[in-house]
Amino acid sequence: MKNIIFYSILSGLATMAVSAVAAPEDEGDRFVAYGQAGYTHDSNITRSAQRVQADSMRALAAGVKWWMPVSLQRFDAKLDAQDVRYHSLTGLNYRSHQGEVGWDWRITPNAGGRLSWANSRRPVELRYLDLAERDVTNVNRISGTGFYRFMPEWQVEAGANRSKTEHTLNSRRVLNYDVDQYSAGFRYLPATGSSVGLTYSRLNAKYPNQQAIVFPGSAQGIDAGYRQDEVGVSVDWQVTGLTSLQGNVGHVRRTHPQVTARDYAGYTGRLGLRHQLTGKIRLQGTMWREIGGDEQSAYFNYALRNGIRIEPFWALSPKVQARMSWQYERLSYAAGNQGLFNIDPRVNRESQFTIGLDYEWMRNSTISLSFSKEHRDSTVENGDYDANTAGLTIRASY
Repeated sequence: MKNIIFYSILSGLATMAVSAVAAPEDEGDRFVAYGQAGYTHDSNITRSAQRVQADSMRALAAGVKWWMPVSLQRFDAKLDAQDVRYHSLTGLNYRSHQGEVGWDWRITPNAGGRLSWANSRRPVELRYLDLAERDVTNVNRISGTGFYRFMPEWQVEAGANRSKTEHTLNSRRVLNYDVDQYSAGFRYLPATGSSVGLTYSRLNAKYPNQQAIVFPGSAQGIDAGYRQDEVGVSVDWQVTGLTSLQGNVGHVRRTHPQVTARDYAGYTGRLGLRHQLTGKIRLQGTMWREIGGDEQSAYFNYALRNGIRIEPFWALSPKVQARMSWQYERLSYAAGNQGLFNIDPRVNRESQFTIGLDYEWMRNSTISLSFSKEHRDSTVENGDYDANTAGLTIRASY
């Protein structure tokens, strides 16, 4: 019954997406949709050094977004759904979705905020798992923000959100966690459209199921919960007509009531630069130093991540665009179990190179080809891997 419901939703979204391409223009003012189909071949599905197995997969996806302004208010909703099927490793098949409903509320043009509820279901990346099993996380999140502009270029802001992450794989439900986060700050908004903000936030994470750690001669339940305080500056700045800068830099302090070996204090940040080199060539670059990420849904707590990504885009013609990306990231799992036993932390060095070509064969419809090469060096035994992927995707949107 669940399969029937999911495929009915996916089919309905795809039908709306395709039919929307031919819809009258006035119907598109408050509604957008897309449908997508893709086929990919992967040389190392499980990202393993020993159990290297190639496989092919097909993916169907569709999505819709709707919004409606009412006086100063604005209501919106969106839903994306995806179904992925493998040719041989059918146990890795999964369905994912991401949905959100929101209300951009306003009391006056200078006072307002946003309330939203979101739910997402997506798989944990196989490169984080030791076994060839599919684990999917389900995340529910409710959030609210508010602002008051007390001067033409200055405003105060505050926000709060609560999220709950659950794992579908029974053996990994010990990784389920809940997060409560609060923030407050102010922002400078010059007439140029840029912005600079200063924010303080506090985050409390709880793991309902304790982690079992086996010490020599005994076993103990470990509370992996933590508290995180952060003070940071965010910027969205139009440096010139051709160059823009976005990002944030801050100081983070994460403390664990029980496992102090996993504590962290230091600077984090993510900075992105975008530059229009010529009329046809655009360059984007990103650098980051962060704690936590996707691996937090696979291991306990987090890794310290340092990385860089470079992306050039080249418009070969009005309908054809070439793209390329190179990414390098170093992940240090200093917050893992090694800290409990005074063992050097696991360190992964991962790189990925991708090239692609996009062709708009008709209005709002694109055919894309891509090839990607991944490599990882790890300090743990059998932690290295190499993988190559090649794919074809067709997308229609309105």
